[in-house]
Amino acid sequence: MQHSRHDVIVINASVGGLPLAALDQYLADMRAWVLGNCRVALAAGTASGRIDALPGALLDALIAAGGTATGDLSRFLRYDAKAPHVALARQFRLSGVAVAIAVLAAAPQLWGDFAQLYKKIGFTGRAIVEERLVAALLNKDRQTISRELDPGATLMVTGVCKLGAGTRPNAPLVVHPLVVRRLAGERFLDARAMPAQRLA
Repeated sequence: MQHSRHDVIVINASVGGLPLAALDQYLADMRAWVLGNCRVALAAGTASGRIDALPGALLDALIAAGGTATGDLSRFLRYDAKAPHVALARQFRLSGVAVAIAVLAAAPQLWGDFAQLYKKIGFTGRAIVEERLVAALLNKDRQTISRELDPGATLMVTGVCKLGAGTRPNAPLVVHPLVVRRLAGERFLDARAMPAQRLA
């Protein structure tokens, strides 16, 4: 069976990642950044009447339960090359928008409670993450997000993300499992031992 570049991804093992002491802070900052984007999407959705008040209460509950008082969304934007999302962006030459899409799409796999919140913000209820949701979370027009998810765009060609079954914009946006693990801080110490992993 032949595999395209969409099916296979290689993580650069030369990037060691953050020390364990710094990893908890990094993940708290990432979570705070995702929640900040959720606030933006909720504010726009409630202003337009598309979303009722319930997701705001859900967001407050997530913040209270998630220990995000220690997270700083602005600090998340200032991390250097040792941070997982910055290392991934450099390796795969992802734009700022592209790496933001990958982080937001991975969030429900890093923290399962985001799935419920995303569904409240979302548009169809069929996919937890799809391109209109990402556009709302990033406060970008859908054309900008759509370009990043086109078949020839870097996110798709590298295999960092893929679109699941269905037609756009309703097709689910899926992040490669190795990318999720890298964002969670897992280190890949030997590239020869695990050169690639096929998508399921």
